[in-house]
Amino acid sequence: MKTVELYARVRHAVRIEGISERAAAERFGINARTVSKMLKFSVPPGYVRRKPPFRPKLEEFIGIIDAILAADKDRPKKQRHTSKRIFERLRDEHGFTGKITIVKDYVADLRQRSQEMFVPLVHPPGHAQADFGEALGVIGGVERKIHYLAMDLPHSDAIFVVACYFTAAYTRRFANTLSNSTRVFANIGEDNGRGRDAGKDSDGFAVISENSLVTWLPSTLLPYANFFVGFGDPKPLVDGNGAGILKNVGINFETDALTGYPKLDDTGSNAWGGAIGIQYLFNLDQQIVFEVATVQPFEDDGIGASSPQYAFGARYQIPIDRAWLFRADATYQIVEGAEDNFGIRTEVRRKF
Repeated sequence: MKTVELYARVRHAVRIEGISERAAAERFGINARTVSKMLKFSVPPGYVRRKPPFRPKLEEFIGIIDAILAADKDRPKKQRHTSKRIFERLRDEHGFTGKITIVKDYVADLRQRSQEMFVPLVHPPGHAQADFGEALGVIGGVERKIHYLAMDLPHSDAIFVVACYFTAAYTRRFANTLSNSTRVFANIGEDNGRGRDAGKDSDGFAVISENSLVTWLPSTLLPYANFFVGFGDPKPLVDGNGAGILKNVGINFETDALTGYPKLDDTGSNAWGGAIGIQYLFNLDQQIVFEVATVQPFEDDGIGASSPQYAFGARYQIPIDRAWLFRADATYQIVEGAEDNFGIRTEVRRKF
């Protein structure tokens, strides 16, 4: 099997240097079809079975096994068939002459494939959704129909409207070790909110850099380090339950609209800081996160944090069944010149 390093070198030669696939095959001493395969996959895809395994002795009994397991779903767990019991029924009731091993292997594989897994919804950095729309606006004192372009970045929940909000993003993986997404946000003009700042000039600029290490468990073990710096009064286009522009920097910047769960200042106003943490997804059926975060203001403008803030946070999440999800969060926060703050919350969510 070709190494990850070779994949990276070949992809860099073709996509960055601009050489042809045939030239890359000659340079690295590999087949041209292998080069084409490397351009389709960023890492070696591994062995992929093209056909299900053929079990001649078991083939005519597979329907019976499937029916037994399907009926078991409506029974209490302690009354369901074990692999051994299924084998005994096949042997005694249906004349099966094979060994128990192939029955156990088939049952284990079927149960694993039918087991519900927790797969988080992921939007890769740099992916965008865009649409055109219409709205009524006043131009030169006359109400007119305005056509606009709106773009949403699902990875960050940042929304870009051509009129007065600007955003840009750059994403790259370095040496197949570090994945980086850097985003720039700027807003110019009047605040379009409904609070005390509505109608006032609200210019702001922020840079957010999200980084994660590619570990030996790239799908489940995710160390991350996210950083930001903001100037003026940077704002998200959509104010979701009072969430600021830093709501996705880390779990210590998140809250909800119900419990008043404490968070670090998420305005990004004349401040720098970030979050460093590690996320583990087990077998893609659970999530646990540990994180430290900070906000360091360099100017007290009356909008954001007035003094340095620090936080330690943790999160655990697990599905209860196909429809319900349990999540628990905890945070401990230190604010210079004020009392320490902490919070614990649990929630049960229904997935729709």
